[in-house]
Amino acid sequence: MFHTLKPLMSNTFGMGFSGSNLSALNCQTESLAIEQDLLNWTGYSNLYGLDSDTLRIEAAATQYQYRRASYTLPNTSDVYVASATFTLEAGSAPDASFRMRDSSAATEWGSKSLVDVVDTTPVAKQIVFQANDTDLRYSIEVDSSAPQRDIGITDISLRRIISGAGVAVYGDSMVQGIGATTPNSGGFPTFLQRLIPSTFVLNAGVGGQGPTDIADRFIADTDIHPWFLVLWEADDGGTKAELDRAIAVNTGLPYIVLGNCSQNDVSAVNGSMASAYGDNFINIKQLMITETGQNDYADFRSDVIHLNDAGYEFVAQTVFDKIKTLL
Repeated sequence: MFHTLKPLMSNTFGMGFSGSNLSALNCQTESLAIEQDLLNWTGYSNLYGLDSDTLRIEAAATQYQYRRASYTLPNTSDVYVASATFTLEAGSAPDASFRMRDSSAATEWGSKSLVDVVDTTPVAKQIVFQANDTDLRYSIEVDSSAPQRDIGITDISLRRIISGAGVAVYGDSMVQGIGATTPNSGGFPTFLQRLIPSTFVLNAGVGGQGPTDIADRFIADTDIHPWFLVLWEADDGGTKAELDRAIAVNTGLPYIVLGNCSQNDVSAVNGSMASAYGDNFINIKQLMITETGQNDYADFRSDVIHLNDAGYEFVAQTVFDKIKTLL
C-alpha cells in the first residue's frame, strides 16, 4: 500500500533537503508578485475586466483584441514559469491564448492556446520561457470574432527558476490533472511536489495532446533538458517513437516513462515499452490494478480515462519511489 503524503512544507523551493540520493534535485525558484486583478489590465474595450478574475469578450468583437499587464523581470538569463487557471462561462473558447511577450509585442516568448477550455471545469496552463528583455507583457489575446464569453482567470503566477534541476512532467490530461477529485488540484505532479518539497516540479500536461505534441513541447523547452524527465501519454498506443525523440535530448538526469492506462487491452504496448525502457519504465496500469484489486481500478478513477485524487496520489508515490531508485 502507498503511504499518506506529507503536506507541502514551503512555497519556497530549493531549501531543506533530506535524502542524499535526491541531492541532484536542487532547483531553486522564486515567486514573483505580478498583477492578478484583471480590472487593472489594459487593452481593447471589447475585451475587458468584468471583475477581478473575469474577462468578458463582447459579442460584437470582430477583430484581434487583447487584455494585458506588465512586469519588470529581474534579469533575462533565468528561466521563468508563468501559470494561470482558466474557466469558461459556457460553450467553447474562442480562438484565444495566454501569451508572454516583450513590452512592444514584437517578440513572443511563449504561449498556450485556450481552445480546450470548454466549460466551468478549471484548466491550468503553464508557460516555460526565457526572456530577451526585462520588460514582460503577459496577456490574454483573442484572434478572431467570437460570441460573448466570460473567461475566468485565477491563480495567475510567475516563478523565476534561479538554478539547479527540478522534475519536468510532460504529458496529456492525466499529467494536467483532469478528473481530480479536488478541483484544480494539479493531478499527480502536485502530489509529487509534496513528496519533494526541496525542488520544483513542473506540470507540463496539456489535455488532448498526443505523443508528437508532447515530444515537440519538451524538445522546444531547451532550458528544461537537464532536468529529471517524466513522460506520460496515457491513452495512445503509438507513443514510443515520439517519446524517444524527447528522451534523446534529455541531457542531464535520468527519465521515467509511464505506461499506457487505457481501459482497452494495452498489455502488448506496455510490454514493448517495458522491454525498451527497462528500469526507466513504470507499468502504472498494472500497479493500479494490483493496488486496488480491481481490473478497472475503479477506486482510482473519476471517469473512463482520468484518475481521482486517490489515483493521482498513488501515481505520485510510485513515481517518487522510482526517482529514488534511479538517482
